[in-house]
Amino acid sequence: MLTIDKLAPETRHKIKLIRWDRIIEKHEGPFKWENELDTQPLPPEMAKHFPSYDPIAETPEFIEIGSYDVLLPMGRKHHNLTLFFQPRFKQNGHLPERYDL
Repeated sequence: MLTIDKLAPETRHKIKLIRWDRIIEKHEGPFKWENELDTQPLPPEMAKHFPSYDPIAETPEFIEIGSYDVLLPMGRKHHNLTLFFQPRFKQNGHLPERYDL
């Protein structure tokens, strides 16, 4: 499986330049991947408000969905999710409707 650590430095740099948006009740963004991939600990003034913050657990990592490696802007600790989708193509004669990760 693909991991961020295995990417070439040039590829990591290209990803960091990309901006992304999300819609959770309203449009938010654009955000920078550079900020999402930062594994630095919180500054002391922020750390006192978030004592259980783990920079590695909050850093995104590729997840495998079907036969694809997908990078989502969410921490690794949130990778326990279920995706529902309407596929455009049949796989092995079946229409997959759900992947549990």
